[in-house]
Amino acid sequence: MTKEQQAHAEYINDQESKLFLEKYKKGAIEHKGKLWEVDLLTLIDNLIEEILDLKSYAFTTKTLVEDLIAENIELKAEIKRLKK
Repeated sequence: MTKEQQAHAEYINDQESKLFLEKYKKGAIEHKGKLWEVDLLTLIDNLIEEILDLKSYAFTTKTLVEDLIAENIELKAEIKRLKK
């Protein structure tokens, strides 16, 4: 791994750690309990809900990126046409 890749990986890890701690604290306040003491079936149900949310976010984000790419292609074509 290059130094640049190492720095990039460390940056991502630092950002993720920071966000995770913020999210964990928020969840601890919201749910008023210890995660490791939650009933196992409740924990699984919560996990399933999060997975379904993730699916929605992933496909929506993909659609939005595809739309932006298509728009960018159209704009580049328009710029090229205008330069003629």
